[in-house]
Amino acid sequence: MINELRIGNWVEYQSQFRQVSSISVEGFTQAIGLGGINTTTVNPIPLTPEILEKCGVFQTVEGYSLNGVALIYKNNEFSFWHNGTRIIIQYLHQLQNLYFALTGEELNYQP
Repeated sequence: MINELRIGNWVEYQSQFRQVSSISVEGFTQAIGLGGINTTTVNPIPLTPEILEKCGVFQTVEGYSLNGVALIYKNNEFSFWHNGTRIIIQYLHQLQNLYFALTGEELNYQP
């Protein structure tokens, strides 16, 4: 999971949501900076409707949509369609990365 992270992504560390502030690589180990804390052990934040609400202005219309990024929520699972392929989005950092890739803007998540 660490190789999927970008600065600004949100992760869980010691039961708290923390924002990645730096990423460093030493040998085969990647360390994640969390505002003064460096660690190699962080957990992803599972994506839920409540987490999406904290991202700002996602609109609910047979799923969720923000600035043209549409997510389908079915059977307690979020997915995104691209070129006829269904991509499952399980974690907040995945949504943050997808949103940035498609819009060039950061997703505004407020814990």
